[in-house]
Amino acid sequence: MYLYGEFGFALLGLKPCVLVDFRSKDTIQQYANQVIEPVLNSLKGRNLSWMKIENTSTPECDLNDCILVYNINQTELVNEIFLSTNRSKVIPEDTLARLLDYPGKLPSSPEDVRLMKTVIYYHQTVDTKELVAVTTYAMLDYEKEKVISHFKRYQSICETALGMQLRLLIR
Repeated sequence: MYLYGEFGFALLGLKPCVLVDFRSKDTIQQYANQVIEPVLNSLKGRNLSWMKIENTSTPECDLNDCILVYNINQTELVNEIFLSTNRSKVIPEDTLARLLDYPGKLPSSPEDVRLMKTVIYYHQTVDTKELVAVTTYAMLDYEKEKVISHFKRYQSICETALGMQLRLLIR
């Protein structure tokens, strides 16, 4: 999956945050210096900023040294989680999902694993007709209505703002 979908959704004000993780300190720092900073600095009316995450994890992963690109107009949750203290903290997966605007949940039990589905928003390129995933996340079977509602909101705004026809795949 390309990060441009995640960044595009953040620029449109749909997502409060984008999480960037390459699992390599050197790569993530190069990405920050050579991609994120120049792109954000070139934006007129810049509505995105970024920070390096420190002393934070979720029950599923270590977020240290990841980059969080965030919408400066939606900072309340970012401030509450990342800027409120210097001590180590573990944030719940559902809090991370809220930050990233993912309406689905990760499984929290063996029963949930059987209900898990992958959600993919994608579009077809104009020139090559290639199908390109622009975001993906997990959901549980019973969250389908919430996911479809979320998708329709993204689809409508992407069509209006970008002329992009988003499509949905749940599997």
